Amino acid sequence: MVNKERNGWLPTKRGIGFGAVQKTYPQDNTPYVLWPESILTNQVFLATIESLKGDNSEQSKTEVNTKLGFREKFRASAQHRTTDGHFVRSKAEVLIDNWLYMAELVHAY
Repeated sequence: MVNKERNGWLPTKRGIGFGAVQKTYPQDNTPYVLWPESILTNQVFLATIESLKGDNSEQSKTEVNTKLGFREKFRASAQHRTTDGHFVRSKAEVLIDNWLYMAELVHAY
């Protein structure tokens, strides 16, 4: 939804589709992204926050698996989300993915 730039953040096309607006901090021209309040009711966003908090219940996982396609089923089994938005299956994979992202190396899961 956002891309890290050397001195700030830029929205992706998908982020813009969710209402992201590109802004610039006037004192040092640092780019940042402003999100609309509606993001707080977005089901994907809310599910991601819940998974990060560790509050997922077995019942909600079952409900998600029955309603969603292949990608979403993978996301349901991938319990961790990385800084750049990838869903992974272990904390070790989170560390690796976040390191690659912070080192600005192109990568995919």
